[in-house]
Amino acid sequence: MRMELNFEQKQNQKLIMTQTLQQSIQILRYDNEELRNFLQNKSLENPLLKVMNDFERSSVRRSVQSSIVGREAPDINHLKDNNFSLLDSLFRQVHLNYHDTYIRKLMIFLVGNIDTNGYLDISMEEAQRETGAKLEDVKEALDLVQQLDPPGVGARNLQECLMIQAQRDISSPTFTYEILSEDFELFIQRKWQQISEKYNIELKVIQGIADYIKKFSPHPNGEYEDIRKNYIVPDIIIHVLDNNISITSNISSSRVLTFRQKYFDKLYKVKDKEVQRYLKEKKEEFEFLQKSVMQRGDTILRVATEIVNYQRDFFFDLNKPLKPMALKTIAQKLNIHESTVSRAVNGKYLQTNSGIYELKSFFSNGLGQNNESKDVSATTVKMKIKEIVDGESKNKPLSDQKIADIIKKQGISISRRAIAKYREDLNIPSSIDRKRYD
Repeated sequence: MRMELNFEQKQNQKLIMTQTLQQSIQILRYDNEELRNFLQNKSLENPLLKVMNDFERSSVRRSVQSSIVGREAPDINHLKDNNFSLLDSLFRQVHLNYHDTYIRKLMIFLVGNIDTNGYLDISMEEAQRETGAKLEDVKEALDLVQQLDPPGVGARNLQECLMIQAQRDISSPTFTYEILSEDFELFIQRKWQQISEKYNIELKVIQGIADYIKKFSPHPNGEYEDIRKNYIVPDIIIHVLDNNISITSNISSSRVLTFRQKYFDKLYKVKDKEVQRYLKEKKEEFEFLQKSVMQRGDTILRVATEIVNYQRDFFFDLNKPLKPMALKTIAQKLNIHESTVSRAVNGKYLQTNSGIYELKSFFSNGLGQNNESKDVSATTVKMKIKEIVDGESKNKPLSDQKIADIIKKQGISISRRAIAKYREDLNIPSSIDRKRYD
């Protein structure tokens, strides 16, 4: 068998994304918090760059309409100081309440392996392997960790998290812990008839247990989440007056970054080529970053302006439905790529007199049906679904097909499958899961 090597020379073209282009794209994708953190990190590397505090120009508590179909804003009045994290609290509880013993050392190890949601991110076997401890000692340490506050912390899964909270609550309804412990799958699958027969209790009792469990936190870290996440800085502010809409940028892109000119001039006088070369590089970096930030602000403003113009009727009357609008619609208007529009609207917010909206929430595809419904957006249908479900009998909830029939009578032709999809988008359970027994 003979082996031969042949060499060929081929010429082809491909787009190479430079590091500066990648960074410029990334800056457009960042929301305000991410952009600020990115620029502050850059300022640590570049002594000529100073990040201004213009991001705080109009900070608004996050009562955001994440979708045009309204949802209740989370109550954040009880949130703790963001400077004191869950892990800080847990370590403090361990040190204050337990003597310096071997079990406490294992507790500290386990606390160090609790994730941002408050769950233990390591198995008992892994903990035993890494510490060299006996399995029963690791389990004893975990039992003590799970007695710390907030209730549910240190759980290894959702089931255990709920069990801990039920066990810690003296007002827990009878059979709650037993059902969570032994019949969790039947319970979450709403196979309540089997549970009813096993414990000889009525369905309305199980309904009460389900209502009680809804008060539990699935994430024990909830009270220690960074409070900054509950505040946003709107990128765009609009004012509606009579027949006019004014659209302004909330953040002055030209003031986000400043150049330390005096510092540059002082150091540049040093007759050292390496110093001068370094200063030139850092100045070029500042100029690029400033240009990218200004382009970001300009792009967001242009995209927001087109969105507001397209959905003009909605801003004059919030009861009017949104028009179907795709990313492509705005991209063609501005002669830019759809991906640019996508980056410009994700995580960017618009402030109105009626509330705060994420820019991407104004995009919704049309149903693509006949003459009656071709101009109806998916968002409009979602609003109708929510209204119908809110008004239904909770003892006899409507099926997806019945909802589709009701909407069809209103002149909108839609399939049962589409209703199911939009219902899931709204986090509305199925008719079976919405049924109540009380």
